[in-house]
Amino acid sequence: MNRGCFSQITGNEEIKKRLAVMLSKGALGQALLFAGAEGVGKSVFALALAAALIAPADGDLELRQRVLTAQHPDLHVYRPEGKLGLHTLESLRQLSREVYLPPYEAPLKIFILHEAERMLTYSANALLKTFEEPPPRTLFILLSDAPAAILPTILSRCYALHFRPIDPFLISNFLQRRYPSLDEATRVQIVRRSEGSIGRAVRLAEQGDALWIHLQRLLVQGPIRNYRLFQEQVKLLTGKIEEVKKQSEEAVRRELGKIEREHQLSVHQQRALEKEMEASASLAFFREAKRVFEGILSWYRDMQWLHCGGHVQGLIHSDCYAQLEQAVQRGESQPLELVWKWVEEALAAIQQSTPLSLCVENLFLKLNQAGRRS
Repeated sequence: MNRGCFSQITGNEEIKKRLAVMLSKGALGQALLFAGAEGVGKSVFALALAAALIAPADGDLELRQRVLTAQHPDLHVYRPEGKLGLHTLESLRQLSREVYLPPYEAPLKIFILHEAERMLTYSANALLKTFEEPPPRTLFILLSDAPAAILPTILSRCYALHFRPIDPFLISNFLQRRYPSLDEATRVQIVRRSEGSIGRAVRLAEQGDALWIHLQRLLVQGPIRNYRLFQEQVKLLTGKIEEVKKQSEEAVRRELGKIEREHQLSVHQQRALEKEMEASASLAFFREAKRVFEGILSWYRDMQWLHCGGHVQGLIHSDCYAQLEQAVQRGESQPLELVWKWVEEALAAIQQSTPLSLCVENLFLKLNQAGRRS
């Protein structure tokens, strides 16, 4: 078996080679970890690998399509559920029951777990025995962009393959094939902002980025002249992320009540579970909040690039060249290490439960004051 089963996938040629060798030698083992940033092809590779095992490329095309679309009875795909985005105890127990049943049609059963780090310790323990003594003719494929957060006893039983960001040239070619109506300038901008993630590039092409649009309005306006208007814009920017936090907190309370009603937990177990679920909700909020500060940092990176004589083609936000050039002329460019320091301080403040709107406002005020001094 060769790399042909992965030939239609963009990027990560080294992963294709390694999987092809493992397939040809029958050396896949029973648990794989596909680790790498969001949107770099982990799930596409997982389905392609499942198809190679259940329906070889020279076999039944209809059967292969059923696998690639996750419609085969011996392919089980598990994703985080609910507003908290967690693998629930019930779903993992279902997996543990299903794994011991024989395959229906295929020579083996394959279980794909998306965002495997989104398992609470309490829930992941339900899988531990399965991973310690996996039944024959079973393959687990765990997908994760934060493998360090997976229960170590599960992680240690997986053979890890680390996926790299996709080359910008390959992302551009992919977008050109999939979205031929995209103009070149838009495509270039999407590629630069995708940061090596085809998944992110697809979302930007299909949905745009409302969060960036709100942030861009703050960034292009220059020095703060109307503080009340500025505060309103900050609240508009951060409001949706803050709402996600509130919904997550409510979901934590509902989920805790459900678990406590269905399972006899000790006081210690209840407290440990509550802390872990709250930490999970906070992590989801922090990831969204971080996007705001990464956007600010990339904006000031572009200003510094122009300040140092860089060409427009080297900009992340090349569509905002005129606004960036005007900002540089106004003296708003700041040393990137200083902006980075302030961004790090803002992120640390968020982790200490400082309101997001206050952190964003404080960072803009620092940048505004520094711009007036320069």
